[in-house]
Amino acid sequence: MRLTPSLLVAFFISVMPYPGASLTIGAVQPALRSASTSPLESARHCARLMRDAAAANAVVKTEHEAEGETEGGKPGNIDLFVLPELCPIGYSESTFDEYLAGAVDSSVLDDINRDIEKVMSETAQETGAYVCYGAIGTKDDGGDGGKREWTIRQIVLDDKGTRVAHYDKIHLCDYGDCAETRYFVPGSETVSFNCCGLKVGVIICADMRNPSLSRELAGRHGADVILQPAAFSRDVSFRTWRSFRETRAVENSVYFVGVNYAGEYYGDTTLVEPWVDEHHEPTSLGMGEGVLVGTLQGNVLDTIRKSFPYYQQLQREGW
Repeated sequence: MRLTPSLLVAFFISVMPYPGASLTIGAVQPALRSASTSPLESARHCARLMRDAAAANAVVKTEHEAEGETEGGKPGNIDLFVLPELCPIGYSESTFDEYLAGAVDSSVLDDINRDIEKVMSETAQETGAYVCYGAIGTKDDGGDGGKREWTIRQIVLDDKGTRVAHYDKIHLCDYGDCAETRYFVPGSETVSFNCCGLKVGVIICADMRNPSLSRELAGRHGADVILQPAAFSRDVSFRTWRSFRETRAVENSVYFVGVNYAGEYYGDTTLVEPWVDEHHEPTSLGMGEGVLVGTLQGNVLDTIRKSFPYYQQLQREGW
């Protein structure tokens, strides 16, 4: 199903009815911020995409209710929006040089972060959804003459607009088009949060290539879905992104949501179910701006985890 208000593209994934938990995710694929657009303008644009997706999804839900189709497996309210890595401030060396260079007053970035969080918080409240968005984080406030260290961060706001979690990228990328260690330091702690009865784990882009990180989220945290906000350009590593997404989903018996920027050099935001075969293919966007909407259901997880040995093996290994 394709909806196009304000460049919205939404796909709805049908699943069987069940009595357990369900979580509807909106994976937002916006254009990468350009030099002519301020971070705050970019945040407002992302907010419009989320509001449009929420409104479009509500229309579809109303149509199904009018037709008497109110059981599971139909699109409903979006519970969680996910934006790409460092979105809305943007992922580019020009952005990093502008805001992280030694001569730059770091209070400028503090002000930008506050303004962006205000927009994201208001959007969470307006749409009644959690919002997971990207930001430049810090490990040190720079007090007492200390040097501030910067991280690639994903912040989670609940449906009241209150921050409930943040995750700092552990495995920085220095290959292909990336040179992250020039600007950032790695995080150290895995992070998950609860949403609509399911446990949601967060990794960022190149974290995907370290299997123990997803293993820890699925095992120790009990994650049912892993979010992977990314800034995945079509460089030498892009082709393997698809393989890693599917592998992480299947080997851990979790849903996996990879979220990217729009554009001819990006795209391919994808939702992978906990099992992949010719009848359960991942659902993806193309390269244009849009929102990929899918409902993740607990009964699907239960069925997969009972039918295949991977989750049981995860538990036996003591993760």
